Amino acid sequence: MRLFIFAALVPIIAAPAFAQSGLQGKVVGCATIAEAAQRLACFDAVALGLKQNGEAGFGAASPKPSALTAPVETALATNDAQEPDHVSLAVTAVSEGAGGKLRLTMENGQVWRQVDTTRLRNVGQGPWTAEIKKAALGSFMLTLNDGRPVRVERVK
Repeated sequence: MRLFIFAALVPIIAAPAFAQSGLQGKVVGCATIAEAAQRLACFDAVALGLKQNGEAGFGAASPKPSALTAPVETALATNDAQEPDHVSLAVTAVSEGAGGKLRLTMENGQVWRQVDTTRLRNVGQGPWTAEIKKAALGSFMLTLNDGRPVRVERVK
């Protein structure tokens, strides 16, 4: 009876080890099991999988790395060369829309709209210079004439 219960529990216990990607993840998952008999059964299951799948892929990196498991340095390095972190533009028109939010038209034809609720007082009649910087989670912060920064999105 104990052997039957043990045999039924081995796949359940070994499942977290197989849920991790690659052989290394499986071995590390087995190593974290505290009880010796269950740990041995997990290692035996990994060895059986190796025998069935062949030893050709032993220790090889996964062919398609996931964005979630890629090293942070690699993910950041690809974006640094493509776009600048900030840009300064001359503003040709500033209008106030619904709720007092600003709509800024740049000299190069770009249109940016304020998305947060920060009020900019005394914007004045110009000339204006806007500095737009990248912010968290793909958003942008705009500073008008070295004033208070506001969160914006590009409309055009």
